[in-house]
Amino acid sequence: MMNEIIKPGLVLLIVTAVAGSCLGFVYGLTKEPIQRQLEQALSDSMGAILPQADTYTEVEGFTPTDTLFNLTRGEANGEVVGYIIGASRPGYSGIIDVLVGLNTDGVIQGINIRRHSESPGLGANAALPAFTDQFIGGHTAMGTTRGVSPGENEVIVITASTITVDAIILAVNEALGFFEANLR
Repeated sequence: MMNEIIKPGLVLLIVTAVAGSCLGFVYGLTKEPIQRQLEQALSDSMGAILPQADTYTEVEGFTPTDTLFNLTRGEANGEVVGYIIGASRPGYSGIIDVLVGLNTDGVIQGINIRRHSESPGLGANAALPAFTDQFIGGHTAMGTTRGVSPGENEVIVITASTITVDAIILAVNEALGFFEANLR
């Protein structure tokens, strides 16, 4: 009777130990390549939103806040050409992380949506260049328009994605405000 209880438990223990060991081995093999790929994706993003820079350096002394998570200086030939500021805001389905590339005059050179969990086909469209490219050239607090012809510092909203768009605009405005208060 006791053997009928111990034998399945022992088999289960062995199976889980082997599975756990295999998972640990695979994790060890893939940890560094995944990290390198994430770093390369971040570098590519920075190059796309602050293209005039040839090197990117995290600014020492920057302390992340509830809404700001990154401050990187972009340089070309040893001269500062701009900054990349990371800001987060809650969207419809979760946190949205936005990188904002600004030149030294505080003009947006590009934005990149680094992380989101918005609805495919709706809020997820905010990560596409058709939306993000609207921010290029903005230099003061951004707003929205529901028309087809945005004014200065306005972007056209994505239909049925108001919460997502508002979150991105708040993140961009947070980055612009940080730049004005600390980097200009």
